[in-house]
Amino acid sequence: MSDDPDWQPNPLLPDTKGEIAVPIKLGDTILGVLDVQSSTANALGADDQLALEGLCGQIASAIESTRLRQETNERIEEINRLYRAMSRESWQEYRQTENLPTGFMFDQTGIVPIQEQTEQLKNLLFHPITVPGGETVGTLAIPEDPSHPLSPEDRILVQQISDQIALALESARLFSQTQTALAQTEKLSSAGLRFAQAVDLQELVQIATETLGIPQINRAILETFTYNSENKVENMDVVANWWNGSSNEPTKVGMRYTAETLPLMQLFISPSPIFIKDTFKDERIDSVSMEIVKYRNIRAVAVLPLYLGAQQIGVLLLESETPYNFTQDEVRLFTAMGPQISTVLENRRQFERAQKQAEREARLNIISQKIQGATTVDAVLQIAARELGHALGAPMTIAQLSMKDKK
Repeated sequence: MSDDPDWQPNPLLPDTKGEIAVPIKLGDTILGVLDVQSSTANALGADDQLALEGLCGQIASAIESTRLRQETNERIEEINRLYRAMSRESWQEYRQTENLPTGFMFDQTGIVPIQEQTEQLKNLLFHPITVPGGETVGTLAIPEDPSHPLSPEDRILVQQISDQIALALESARLFSQTQTALAQTEKLSSAGLRFAQAVDLQELVQIATETLGIPQINRAILETFTYNSENKVENMDVVANWWNGSSNEPTKVGMRYTAETLPLMQLFISPSPIFIKDTFKDERIDSVSMEIVKYRNIRAVAVLPLYLGAQQIGVLLLESETPYNFTQDEVRLFTAMGPQISTVLENRRQFERAQKQAEREARLNIISQKIQGATTVDAVLQIAARELGHALGAPMTIAQLSMKDKK
């Protein structure tokens, strides 16, 4: 080997007289090198090289198998983490949105619901009920009597029953939440049909409020944005409202807000819905806006941003005169209505613009015909002044000739 011109001796291994380096390859990828050295010259031959190449193939397969196994384990662990997180989230939401019983107790005479901690709940051995995913959702409790301890078989039975209860509870939760999701989908589908058939924006707001069905909401306001030349929201106009008839009336249609009159308007410019449980205690409400909020006794607010493409065209506000904590189901349903309301709102605005344009053109055509039918200067000026005044509803209009100054 020392006669090989490509061989470079290693000063740290001065006794090396022979060496074979075989790449560890997987396909076209080199994973490493298997280097075998000998202190005897010509001790390593072609047979050794073949054996080492075969060994390198096995090493490459083992390395790849290990890598795949590690990746699989990591993915399984990630899936388990996600499942645990989703399970925990789902159970938290389920507890908040459903009227669940605290539990039941059997005392050899019958089943009674557990209302609070009583003497019977003391000196008990509690066994956790853990659903798939690791979330502990309840407990099994049995008397802990030192004079009659549970046998190992009894403990195994309790564990097995606990596992069965956990599976049944998880199935019941999934079924209940699936039914809720289906009911919301039906509500949204029905609302979509009603939105499309709404005769005006007032009915549009009424449909949205009725679909959500929150008794505490007594007012709703639909507002559109006006943008300035810098593409910033300049004004917010009330275009429709709804009122259930109780307490204060909603803001009147036609009311216009600016950033100066209502600084809170900037909060409404948002990519996602905003829910305020109690405006009187919310730090986002500035002092100027708080005066309006207190004057109108607006305690809870839901703000639904309405988008057309990437631009927000307005908001739908729901107002309550009592503090209210919106549930996750209500948040999802309210959010899902956004695109439908936006589409109907924009279609209605386009229709109204086209209708007004057609009315203006028709009015112009009538005025033009009357003016063209005049045969004298006086008649032309009189018709022009009269028809323009009628068209604009102006208190006074003037049509006159410009006369040259006399010298």
